[in-house]
Amino acid sequence: PENFDRPFFSTTVGEFWRRWHISFSSWLRDYVYIPLGGSRVSVSRAYFNLFFTMVVSGLWHGADWNFLVWGAIHGGFVAVERFVLSFPVLRSRFEKLPKIFGMFYVYWVFSAAFFYFRCKPIDITGQGIVSSPIRVAWYMTQRAFSFADGQMITVSLNTGLLVIMLLLLEWMQENKKRIAILSHSGFVYSASIAVLLVCFYVYSVTVSQPFVYFQF
Repeated sequence: PENFDRPFFSTTVGEFWRRWHISFSSWLRDYVYIPLGGSRVSVSRAYFNLFFTMVVSGLWHGADWNFLVWGAIHGGFVAVERFVLSFPVLRSRFEKLPKIFGMFYVYWVFSAAFFYFRCKPIDITGQGIVSSPIRVAWYMTQRAFSFADGQMITVSLNTGLLVIMLLLLEWMQENKKRIAILSHSGFVYSASIAVLLVCFYVYSVTVSQPFVYFQF
């Protein structure tokens, strides 16, 4: 089955989880959220079920506090969104906003939460090596929101062009109903093959990278 449906085009974190790792999200829905009562319970309990399900998603990734915090961050935003958007006036105003604002908000939440997902021991000036994932992630969060100086991000021309191509392809897929040329399979297959060839060229490496899910 389709497992990712252009999740970064989502405008809410709740929508993001319906489009990100769909097989995993479906498993959480069927074996955690629904057995807890789903939305067939009181309103407050339904919010708790949402939050708890996302916390469990963190535990699935690893039995450590940083994964629990990662899941709790997502769960908190999903629950708050459902509450806020339950008011017709607020939902109507939100839907009138340009989608780019919602997409930026979702990417911001995802990126901030990812500090807790991928944090590693680091050498913090004045504190030495800090191995606690929670402390490392909190330190990174503080620096991110304090506009402190950090390492410069350098992107090669090849990588930059690839990102643009992939974003363009994703945008075309997202809006395929409004783009006539996408009804022609020849164009779609040709464009897909071209992007894949560029991907193979740019990402051809001689050093094997460990698969991230081996640790879970």
